[in-house]
Amino acid sequence: MTIGRTIILAVGLTLLAGCEHVFEPPKPFHIDSYLSSPGELDKINQVAFVELQFNEQVTPTVSAYSLAISRAVQDRRFTHMRMLEQSPELSDALNMSGQALSLEQLATARKLTGADAIMYGSITRMEQYPRMQVGLKLRMLDLRKGRLIWAIDHVWDTTDKAVEQRIETYFKANVRAGYEPLNSQLVLVSPKVFAGFVAQEVADTIPPKPAPVEANSGK
Repeated sequence: MTIGRTIILAVGLTLLAGCEHVFEPPKPFHIDSYLSSPGELDKINQVAFVELQFNEQVTPTVSAYSLAISRAVQDRRFTHMRMLEQSPELSDALNMSGQALSLEQLATARKLTGADAIMYGSITRMEQYPRMQVGLKLRMLDLRKGRLIWAIDHVWDTTDKAVEQRIETYFKANVRAGYEPLNSQLVLVSPKVFAGFVAQEVADTIPPKPAPVEANSGK
């Protein structure tokens, strides 16, 4: 290798190192999400998940998404997580318009939920024919500081080839055998199974809970 190429390579590596996002965990490139810092998540113990709604309604299909997402996120990160039903009191406290919450609203939300943080949002679009499509807008808010910790705003469309490929990967890893001849096509026609796929991708945008530190053996 010549001196010139060596210098170019060294500069390139230096630039790459300087561009590292210290607080950005590995996440699916295809999901539009935001994370303030993994350290902020580590400080959260109790999380309340407010059931989703679509066009201001809660239907069995919408409930399936709420349940699937809450379970997937709980399995990945939060042990103490519970789901809450929609209520006028919570809607007023959370200010669904997306504006910053007042100290009074934060105090009310924490009193209603008994949690450190709250995860809430809505299904922005949902179609089952002629193709499966769902849009989600979710956020996680630290009720103690009024700080946005995590958010996602994304649309899953089964006509997207990249989505179809990820569905096949998800099916092989998570769905039991016995669905021949549909196999991975089951995700494209079953709202419940598709909800599971979407929930897994949502959970994948949140870094997993750190492994417990082993106690010093004293040796």
